[in-house]
Amino acid sequence: MRFRRHRPQSAPSAPAPAPKAEPDHQPDHQPFTCPRCARTSHHPLDRRYGYCSACNDYTGAPS
Repeated sequence: MRFRRHRPQSAPSAPAPAPKAEPDHQPDHQPFTCPRCARTSHHPLDRRYGYCSACNDYTGAPS
């Protein structure tokens, strides 16, 4: 006995996805400069938490 493979029918077109909401940390686009090594990071969460990836430590005061 032969088995037939299921052939999916064309699916109806899905509605366009809703635009993503902007996170609350996006408006703050100021760079963070580490007080220890003087390197600058433009990542918004680095400034928010005072994290320096070069020092691998939280060197700044959280804002």
